Amino acid sequence: MREATATRRVILHPSLIKPMLVGGAEREAVFALWFVCLGTSVMAGILFIPVGIVVGGVGQFFLRQMASRDPQAIGVTRRHWGQQNFYPGRATFFAPGYRPTGGNGPGFLVRGVSSVMTRLLGGTQKQKKEHARAEHQAIQG
Repeated sequence: MREATATRRVILHPSLIKPMLVGGAEREAVFALWFVCLGTSVMAGILFIPVGIVVGGVGQFFLRQMASRDPQAIGVTRRHWGQQNFYPGRATFFAPGYRPTGGNGPGFLVRGVSSVMTRLLGGTQKQKKEHARAEHQAIQG
């Protein structure tokens, strides 16, 4: 096999790499900040508009400081909050489509319990779909 002697270079346009910043801060955060500040100040009364502008300016300052450290901090935090606290190493017994491994080990016991539970709970999903289709056809005619 031949080894690569030269390194590959890929030229990327800066618009694909640079984060989308508005006023030096993340775009979504800036729009949300100013929408809340100006919206609530207008709804509270015309005298509160300067207060909303001052609060928005202070918020903009902190958003710019945060974006100077990490331009994608809010997006990363949003994705982090969307994750589960714990991901098990394998599928649980109640996971859809879980098939225990063969043999007479612990999978044998799980298969036995699984078959008993499917009988008690009314069958598998395929059987439930077939039953629902038959009921629908009986109602239709």
